[in-house]
Amino acid sequence: MHKAFVVQDKKTQKNAKYGYAQFLSIDEAKKCLSGLNNATIDGTVITVSLQQVAKPNPKANVFVRNLPTKVTQQEIFEIYSKYGPVVKSKLECYADNTSRGFAYVQFENEKDATSAIEATNAMEL
Repeated sequence: MHKAFVVQDKKTQKNAKYGYAQFLSIDEAKKCLSGLNNATIDGTVITVSLQQVAKPNPKANVFVRNLPTKVTQQEIFEIYSKYGPVVKSKLECYADNTSRGFAYVQFENEKDATSAIEATNAMEL
């Protein structure tokens, strides 16, 4: 790793609960992604994603709602990875790490996002 930092809230100077890491090679970054995405640190599931140079395709983004409070980030990632490469997934949570009932899943392409929508629409978890 070349460098890393945790972002602080400008007003409170407290940890903003996200940060950035810069790697010397894409292989090193991908190794971090595969090893740490959806890992649990201090009871919180973290999301790791590669920064994209190109803007993500908005038609490849899936909004998932009506999720149960007990669903986890890992479950969302595992369910949607079956339909194609997931660039990023984000389960929105309350401070106690329970689901707020919705998530976002960004696929590499629109075709995979459409397949995921068709396959999981009205699916019960």
